[in-house]
Amino acid sequence: MALNDQEANLEYAELLWAQDKQTEAIKSLSQIIDEDIFKNKKQKARAQLQYAIWLDESNHTSSSTIINEYEQARQLEPTWEKPYYDLGKYYNKIMESRHDSTGYYEVQTIRFAAYIYI
Repeated sequence: MALNDQEANLEYAELLWAQDKQTEAIKSLSQIIDEDIFKNKKQKARAQLQYAIWLDESNHTSSSTIINEYEQARQLEPTWEKPYYDLGKYYNKIMESRHDSTGYYEVQTIRFAAYIYI
């Protein structure tokens, strides 16, 4: 990125998203994550989670890739509840859209919901 301030770079990506420039925002956020110059793991986890959410909302990639991005955010900050919640919401979305007869996505949704409330 052109700026040396990580916060400014994140705000710029959010501005691109707000201006309906989803592809550019996702690419910008991906570059920020790849540069890996965050102050702490929580900040990186927030950026990673935002990246996963944007991929989800934009339908830019496969569901397995999106799940992997949510998982990375969860692994960066395992005590933070939001990645679990958002991943559970994503599994629920997949379950509803695919009419999953195996029950796999339902089990995943319950697993993440249970973690949050235990």
